[in-house]
Amino acid sequence: MKYIFFLIFFLYFNKGLGQSYKIIFYNQCTKIYSDFPECFYTLKDHRDCTYYVNTHNEGKESFIKLPNTGKYRLHSDCLDDDDFFKFEVNIKNNALKIDTFNIVCLKLLRQISNPPISHYYCCDTVCNGRFTDYYHNGKIRKTGVFKKGQAIDTVKEYYSSGGLKRLFIPLQKWWKKYDYVRKRPDYIWMDYHEKGYLMRLLNTRKNNEIIYHPNQKIKSNYQYEKKQKYIEYDTNGIKRAIILFNQKEEYSWEEAIDIKKVFFADGSLQYVFKKTESWGLNNYFYQEYNKKGDLVRVTEFCGEYWKYGASPNHYPESIEAIPTEYMKEDILYISSTERIKKTYTVDVLEKGKRILQKVRTENMRLTNGTWITEQSKTEYYNQKP
Repeated sequence: MKYIFFLIFFLYFNKGLGQSYKIIFYNQCTKIYSDFPECFYTLKDHRDCTYYVNTHNEGKESFIKLPNTGKYRLHSDCLDDDDFFKFEVNIKNNALKIDTFNIVCLKLLRQISNPPISHYYCCDTVCNGRFTDYYHNGKIRKTGVFKKGQAIDTVKEYYSSGGLKRLFIPLQKWWKKYDYVRKRPDYIWMDYHEKGYLMRLLNTRKNNEIIYHPNQKIKSNYQYEKKQKYIEYDTNGIKRAIILFNQKEEYSWEEAIDIKKVFFADGSLQYVFKKTESWGLNNYFYQEYNKKGDLVRVTEFCGEYWKYGASPNHYPESIEAIPTEYMKEDILYISSTERIKKTYTVDVLEKGKRILQKVRTENMRLTNGTWITEQSKTEYYNQKP
């Protein structure tokens, strides 16, 4: 009753707030409602502009003032950890909108170490026994059975609508002794879409991660054991790309070279990336083919390790997306006897900043087995010729 009177009082004295938004947080552990921003939250509009909580009336009130009505994405560190901007807020009129959410009280906390250590916490203490976390609408958010912070049975997570969101299945039997500090136990992790289909399956015992298309055909299959391999498939189940990691034995260039091959729908080779790591840079050699199997492009470029890193998805979307200051050489084959070659010269400034100096373009023709330059020009950037 006291909480209802508070809301009525607040709404009455804030008619002139314009478009505004406020969250009331409910702590399931202490059974207390709070209107002050002890939990961080923001809103983002369709332009990705971020709006923050401000305090008003000498800090006695807190809400987000918004410039317009419309739909906003909500993020809060007290809600689901992995659902950034999961909730959508619809501001329909010139008034204060108030939502109430339950603070997450069942959390998986990971400690950065080698190997990493993780424990489940229930109401800020290590979980023991069965525990269930609820949404404010009364539906289950997370539930499981724990012993000394470790899951001893399947942990289930649900969407606020009630649909299954995730399964965490420990593969270590709880009655067997296990050193959680020195070795991480194996598990199965399954992510589900709100529409009910399986999106991701991770099995640490098999060293395997599978991502699925909405039609439940495999989208990617990542084997991360000694001989790592990553394969991508289209929605019809046809293999479209493969990445082979650490191919020292298969290829003779450098140690730890990675090869990515992309295929046309008929199975013929479309292009190849060859990648090596050196001094914080990934160096790439790229070859592209047409459907007849003819070589049409050869490109060399580099990229920061953290931009195009070691994981399967950290490859450029296309050659056109590479910034010119990271290009080294680019050759376009007009025909079997005609090509255009571009050579890039860059300066590397303090803190690794790269500045394009010049680009030399050569029109070349194959004559008696040798490429002869017939015409050339040089374009200068950030320097005098």
